[in-house]
Amino acid sequence: MNHPLNQQNIQAWDHLYAETGNPVWGSHAIHFLHEWEPALRSLGLEGKPILEAGVGEGRNLGFMLTLGGNPVHGCDASPSAISKIPAPYRENVHLHCCDLSKIPLPDQSFAFIGMFDVFETLPHAREVMHELHRICAPSAHILLNIPDFSDSISSVGMEPQPDGGFLFAGKFYYRFYEEEEAVSLLESAGFRIVESRVHSWEEEPHENFRHETHHHTSRVFLIRKAT
Repeated sequence: MNHPLNQQNIQAWDHLYAETGNPVWGSHAIHFLHEWEPALRSLGLEGKPILEAGVGEGRNLGFMLTLGGNPVHGCDASPSAISKIPAPYRENVHLHCCDLSKIPLPDQSFAFIGMFDVFETLPHAREVMHELHRICAPSAHILLNIPDFSDSISSVGMEPQPDGGFLFAGKFYYRFYEEEEAVSLLESAGFRIVESRVHSWEEEPHENFRHETHHHTSRVFLIRKAT
């Protein structure tokens, strides 16, 4: 069953994307991706189907397309975000508008999934991980980041919720996970931790969302379908 805040959260993010003219997160891929490029290239993804879950406005698609996957897919719950994906990416990526816990694609579809700056915004993260497990091929990999309370945004404008999560600005859901909790959730969904690293980076303000330069810290996990 979906978390009671899920639909409200989807609507809040969609409204943000609809009301902003420029890309909310900018046009460059999230900072840690290039540091993981050697590890991802070693997976041998050439010619294999890959997916970005929570593709947003497409900031990471340029990087995803360099991995040699074929076909490349992207999915997101926000139609407004998907509509802002630049045309050159739209021409080369199969896009799907859907809740990440209900992805309209067959079982065992993908050799690799990327999910970047998404996990912490999901009220139903456990359901999403089980859905990603469903669409992962045997021994497929996922790269994702999960922030804990060392991320500077965890203490700014966050209203606590009964489930341990928060609402930012009264409407955007966030939850921060300590390493042990994150590992437990990933493993309970049928994945094995291959490697994890802590990454920190600084980001500029985001239009209509966060008005100051801010510092992020996330643990980035490379996981593999185990069962």
